[in-house]
Amino acid sequence: MPKMNLIAAFLICAFVIDRLVSAIYFVASYRNQTERTENNRKIVRFLIAGAFAAAAVIAFDFLRILKEVWPSKPAIDALVTWFVLVAGADQLSSLLGVDGAESSAGGGEQTLHVSGTLQLDAEGEKVLRLQRS
Repeated sequence: MPKMNLIAAFLICAFVIDRLVSAIYFVASYRNQTERTENNRKIVRFLIAGAFAAAAVIAFDFLRILKEVWPSKPAIDALVTWFVLVAGADQLSSLLGVDGAESSAGGGEQTLHVSGTLQLDAEGEKVLRLQRS
């Protein structure tokens, strides 16, 4: 197996394992009443992403992950591709720091925390004095 195929296989397997472990933790946390509302939102998001991913897998025959790495049955390849698309959409939004509900609602209030020492130069000190008066 060429090195690039081996690397791709490791990345796909690691991604699938990470998502399966996250799913197990999700199911375990669903019993917690305080997290139930957030988990319900995640389920709805998963179902919508699943529908779009299924449409993409059905519409685009070239969109298969496993056939690029090793020979597999078409149904298994389609299932793994669907899973990676659905889980990848969630990971991509987490990476970008975007939550679907918050981004469509116009964003929320953001807080900036600064730690350390702030030093003003002479020009900045003048601006600060003008703003105070």
